[in-house]
Amino acid sequence: AAGVLPRRLGAVGGRGIPVLATLLVAGLTGSLVLLGDPAQVAALTDAAVLLSFMLVNLSLPWLARRGATGPGRARRTLDLTLPSLAILMCGWLLPHTGWSSLAAAAGLTVLGLAVGRWRLGRGTDVSPAPASESTRVP
Repeated sequence: AAGVLPRRLGAVGGRGIPVLATLLVAGLTGSLVLLGDPAQVAALTDAAVLLSFMLVNLSLPWLARRGATGPGRARRTLDLTLPSLAILMCGWLLPHTGWSSLAAAAGLTVLGLAVGRWRLGRGTDVSPAPASESTRVP
């Protein structure tokens, strides 16, 4: 859901770049590369991307069943079939990233989902930040 992370991570600079989020990701990535093997970092990235694609594709049939994707039987069939095929393909590719990368990416996914639920449970405002000057950083 939009707005699950702190608003400061979504604040954009004059060029439309989320500066703090970019610096955070660059720092984490740099730390991983310095601490480990770049091939392992690449495998972890692959596993994380495949897991995120699977989660997105898992949501599409749910949206199609609720009628949120468009009218028509052919459209609904496509909205159920294509994500299912994508889930199968991602599932087939995941083991090729290596079990340690898969475990690490799964752990990060679970951590992210837990933080999101925790923030929702606390009643934290999870509405997207308004596109105003107040969310811009110099």
